[in-house]
Amino acid sequence: MHNKLRIRILRSTLPVLAGFALLWQTASLYGAEENYYWKLGVGTYGTPKPNADDDIILTHARFDWQMIAFGSGVHMPTINRCLELNPRQRFLVRLWPRRGGDNFLKYLYTPGVKERIDRRLRDQVREVLDEISHPDQVIAFTFLEELPSRWHPFYHHKSDEDILKILQPYREAIEKDLGRPLVIDDETKTWLWEKFAESMDGVHSAIRAEAGDDRLILFWGRFDWFNVPMLQRIVNQGPADGVFIYVLKPGRWQEHVKVAEENGWPFFSQLSHNTGMKQTNWESCVELPHIKSRYNLGYFFYGGGNPLRPHRYDNPAVDRVNNVRRFSDQVHLRWFAANRNLGWDVFKRHIRFEPLVDFRPAGKGVNDIVDLYAVIPNPILEGHYPNEAGQKVSDVTASLKLPGWLKFETGEKVGVSEEVDASQRQTSKPGALAGFFRWITGKPVETTVHVGTVGPSRHRAPAPESFTVAHWRLRVTNPPQPDSTVTVSVKGTHSRLNTITGRTKVNAAEGHILPAFDAKDVMVSGQGWAEPGFGLESDTRPKIVMHTRSRPVPKPSLTDGEFTVDVSLGSYKNNAGYYRLLPQTPVGDDVNRIVYNGTVPPHSKLVITPDGKATLGNIRPLLNKQFRSEADPGPGSSSGYYKGAHAVNRPIPPGENVMIEISGKQKGKANSLILVYFRCAETGEKKGMSVLVNRFGEEWRNGIKTEIEPPFEKSILQSIALYRYPNGAEGTVWYGSLKADLSSPPEDADDVSDRIQGDLPVLRANRYTIITYFDEDTQQPEGSKIRVEFQPQTGLQQEP
Repeated sequence: MHNKLRIRILRSTLPVLAGFALLWQTASLYGAEENYYWKLGVGTYGTPKPNADDDIILTHARFDWQMIAFGSGVHMPTINRCLELNPRQRFLVRLWPRRGGDNFLKYLYTPGVKERIDRRLRDQVREVLDEISHPDQVIAFTFLEELPSRWHPFYHHKSDEDILKILQPYREAIEKDLGRPLVIDDETKTWLWEKFAESMDGVHSAIRAEAGDDRLILFWGRFDWFNVPMLQRIVNQGPADGVFIYVLKPGRWQEHVKVAEENGWPFFSQLSHNTGMKQTNWESCVELPHIKSRYNLGYFFYGGGNPLRPHRYDNPAVDRVNNVRRFSDQVHLRWFAANRNLGWDVFKRHIRFEPLVDFRPAGKGVNDIVDLYAVIPNPILEGHYPNEAGQKVSDVTASLKLPGWLKFETGEKVGVSEEVDASQRQTSKPGALAGFFRWITGKPVETTVHVGTVGPSRHRAPAPESFTVAHWRLRVTNPPQPDSTVTVSVKGTHSRLNTITGRTKVNAAEGHILPAFDAKDVMVSGQGWAEPGFGLESDTRPKIVMHTRSRPVPKPSLTDGEFTVDVSLGSYKNNAGYYRLLPQTPVGDDVNRIVYNGTVPPHSKLVITPDGKATLGNIRPLLNKQFRSEADPGPGSSSGYYKGAHAVNRPIPPGENVMIEISGKQKGKANSLILVYFRCAETGEKKGMSVLVNRFGEEWRNGIKTEIEPPFEKSILQSIALYRYPNGAEGTVWYGSLKADLSSPPEDADDVSDRIQGDLPVLRANRYTIITYFDEDTQQPEGSKIRVEFQPQTGLQQEP
C-alpha cells in the first residue's frame, strides 16, 4: 500500500490506538516502503470482446493482467471466463465517463457535468467490483488515457487567439474565479493548468470514494506534457498515487523512471509494438519496462496489427504477411505471450482439439448407411510457437463413440486413395469382441482412425496441412434414440505440450451440419476460409456474388488452391496505410482461379456464373432491414425511446432524392419516428431530418413511404435511427421493416463477361475446400472491404 494510503487509513484509527498508529506511521514514512515491483506484471490493452472465440480468450488469459477499458466495450462475463482459465490474473481499470465534448472546463463550469461524470465514474467502478468474480485482483484505476488529450480542450492549440476562442463560453465564470478580465498571458496559462489539476482532484476523489483506499489510482498522463511540479501537484497533493510512463527510448525512459522513484510514485507503462510509436529498436524497447525498480508495477503490450513500417525499429520476428491492421493483432498477441514466456501453464492446461462434426442422420431408416465426418484443425495457431517444429502435432487419432442403434462399417482418413492396401488405409472397425460387447451391454463402442500429423496453421488463410478429416460410414441398426449422442475424441502428441486432447458431442438423432455457402466478409487480400462440401452429391462450381463496401476494389479474384504470395509494405513514410499482397505461383496442378480484370466500384455487386458470364451493377436498395412481419410481429417495444441506428454510409448522386419506407403497427400512445442523418462529403457537416412521425395504426401497415431531398449538394446518407415516440409515452410500437433507396428506379447491371479470366473454384464433395481471396489493393483495411458469397449450382461430375 502506498504511504499516502497508509496515512489516510491511520487518520481513521480509533483514538485508543493513536500512540501505536503514530509509531506505525513514522515507520512507514522513514522506514521500509511498499515494494510495488510487478504487482501487475505484463498485461494486455483491453479485454476480449463478447463474441471472442476460445483462442482469443485463452491468449488474453495467459497474461499477468488485463486492462478493463471502458470506452472500448466492457463485458464482465468474458472477463470472468478469463479468470476461470487463469485465477491469478490481475486487472487495471481504465474509466471512461466522458461524452463527446466533455473536458475539464465543462467539468468545472457547466452545471450538472461534474455530477454526471462523477456519477458515471462511480458506476463504472461499481460495475467492475460487483460483477468480477475476484474483486481483490482489481489492483488499480485510471482516468481516460494519455492526458491532457481528451480532457484539455486546447492542448493542441498554440495561439492565444485559439485559446481565447475556446474559453469564450466560460468567460463569465472564469473572470469571476480570476477576479479580473480574461486575457491570455502567462499568469492565465499557469492558472489554467492549476484548474486542470483541480479537475483531476475531483475525478480522482470520485474514484477513491468508490474504489476504497486499498486500490491504486494512477494518473495516465503524457509525461512529456507535464513538468515535475505539475505532476507533483496532481499526484502528491491530490488523491492519486502513481503515474504512467511511455516506453520510447532508453534515455527518456530512465529520466522519467528517476522522477517516479524520487517522488515515490508507483508507475505502469506501455510497450508499443508499432514501429512509429518507438524511438529505438524493438529489442531495446522490450527490455526497458522490466527495470528492477520497487515502483515498477508492470506494463501492457499495445499492438495495432501493422507494426512494420519498414524501418530499423521494426520487430524482426513479424512475418510481412501479418502486417494487417485489426486483422493480424491476435497473431502478434499470441507471439508476444510466447516470446515473453507468459502463462505457459495456463496455455498447456487449456489448449485442446476442437473437432467439427458433419453428421446427417435425418431421414435415415433401419439398415441405411449414414456418413460422419470429423474435421480436425490444428489447435496450435500461428504465433503460439515461433518455429515450424513447435507448430506441428503428430500421431493424431480420432475416436468415435456411438450409441447402440448405430453400427460401424468403416473408418478412414479422408483423402487416402482407394487403391492403397487396406492395411495402409488407416481404417478401423470395432471387431467381433467389441461388437459382441456392444450387443450384450448396449453401451457405446469406440473406433479409432489414425489421421497422422497436422501441420502449421496460418492466420490469413487455412493451410491445407493444418487440418485433417476423419470419415466413418455407419449403419442404422435400430430406430434412433432421441437423447443419444455421438462423441468424437481427438488426441495427438506435441513436442513441448506432450499430449493434446479434445472432443465434441452431437445429438445422434438430430445430427449436426457444418454451415456451407455462408457469406464471408473479407478485409484484406490473401484472406481465406474453408468451404465444407459434405452435403454435396458431387463436385460443383458455384455461382459467385461479391458486394463491395465503401472502397473500390481492384482486380478481385478467388482460388481453390495454394499460391505463393508476394507482400509489399511500401516505404517508411507511406507504410502506415500501405499493404499489398499478390498471388504468384500456384502450388500443385489442380488449382482453379477466377479473376475480374477491372476495378469494382464502391457499393457494387459483381455476379459470376459457372458458365463464365458476369454482370456488374449498383447495390440497391441502399438499406433493407427486415425485423419482424405481420405474420410474426413479436412482442414489440413497450419501453424506451431510442430503438437503434442502422448505418448506410452511401453517397447520394446530385439531384437524387431518398425514399424511406417502413412497416409496422402501434398500440396506445406510442408511435413511429424516424431520424435520417446526412453528412456533407466536402465539409463533414452533419444534419438530421425527422420523418414518418406517428404513421402507424393498430392494424399492421406496409409500404409507409416518404421522399427526402438531401440537405447538401454532395450528401452522404450516413444512418437511419428508429424511435418509439414520444419519449415516455405509454404503449407499444412494432417495426417490421426499414428500407432506404434512391427515388429513381435501379439501372440494369452491365455485362462484364469480357473482363473475366480463368476458371471458377471447384467445391469438392465430401471435402474441405480452401478458398482464398486476392486483389491488387494497396491499402490497409478499414473494416470489411468486400462480401463474398457462393451460391450452389448443378453438381459437376468429378473428373477422373
